[in-house]
Amino acid sequence: DEFALSTDLIDGDGCSLTGLVALSRAAVVPVCLARSVAATNRLSPEANRRYALWKTASLVPRALRRLAVRGRLPSGPVCATASEPAVVPSSMTVLRFLPRLLARRLIARHHRQHNVEHWQLAWRRAEAPLDPAAPSQRGMRPLQTPHGHFWADPFLFHDHGRYWLFFEDLPYASGIGRIGCVEMAQTGPVGAARTVLELDSHLSYPQLFRWQGGIYLMPENGDANRVRVYRALEFPWRWEPAADILTGHNFSDATLWQHEDGRWYLFANVSESGGSVHDELFLFHADNPFGPWWPHAENPIVSDVRRARAAGPLFRHEGRLIRPAQDCAWNYGRAINFHVIDELSLTRYVERPLSRLRGYWSKDLHGCHTYTRADRLEAMDGKAFRSRRAVGASAMREPD
Repeated sequence: DEFALSTDLIDGDGCSLTGLVALSRAAVVPVCLARSVAATNRLSPEANRRYALWKTASLVPRALRRLAVRGRLPSGPVCATASEPAVVPSSMTVLRFLPRLLARRLIARHHRQHNVEHWQLAWRRAEAPLDPAAPSQRGMRPLQTPHGHFWADPFLFHDHGRYWLFFEDLPYASGIGRIGCVEMAQTGPVGAARTVLELDSHLSYPQLFRWQGGIYLMPENGDANRVRVYRALEFPWRWEPAADILTGHNFSDATLWQHEDGRWYLFANVSESGGSVHDELFLFHADNPFGPWWPHAENPIVSDVRRARAAGPLFRHEGRLIRPAQDCAWNYGRAINFHVIDELSLTRYVERPLSRLRGYWSKDLHGCHTYTRADRLEAMDGKAFRSRRAVGASAMREPD
């Protein structure tokens, strides 16, 4: 039945829970072995059902992996909400819902034909950097985006007294992202932005790091099923491939962090089920940024579309390690949720929610998904609906 497993869609929820539970006579309610929270597809009951089934299939090997690592099944938490199996909505419920579903589809199709989600960047120089416990966007100033392009995924990098802003530059005419860069002073951009890395496939989410005297760039290139690192030949304008440090999957928004113990950690979103990459965050560790990289014992460390996908580099604030994460429940890049990492080791990962940041540095925005800082300079992105003609996106193919 197309409407099986579509209760969340009918109820108007932004996300849907999929779980694998163990039943026993001793437990009053089922014990949760694995669970994941995914975004609800508000336009397709069939897509919701199909994705829920694929997700369930991926939970089985996940639970077996954890059993092999821990040597026992989890003792909790219990899944009170899963004590009854999912049921197909009644015919009357479906009939009442169908007009709403049709209206959603018509509105969405009309909107996509005439508008596009346009990403843009903003920056500020602050006396004190953003407090992730009470984030404020006051003073953010937009950067001028060239007509026919959007800019997103900022990353600030400090080198020899100069600050550089790297970002995804996507020309609407090609629909293929590339990595751009502009120098930033305390008063704003210095000169014009330039393309520093361009391939035949999509690039986004640039991350930079230093290693043994060199500067390296690690962009997302998920279409190539790898994480490739580039070495600076002439910083910041010329780069050459240095190494593929992970291969075999679409690793989305890979983010590096060197911990106090000297070990390197890499956070990346991976889809075990072949569906969305927004839902599961995986962690890898290595002695150095070029590997070999080993999967963390608790992978995936986050299984929730509301806080899994990376939203910029990790940073320390008042002694606490902060991980920015995207909320993609209702739509991609809806907001940024900041988390405190309480424990990060080879065998343990523990984080807790701290605050939420909506991309409202401009009144017409309805989301953001990347935050970055370097000393007193900060940057973030935001998205707003724009007419295709206004931003030079008329040549873009209409989304399926």
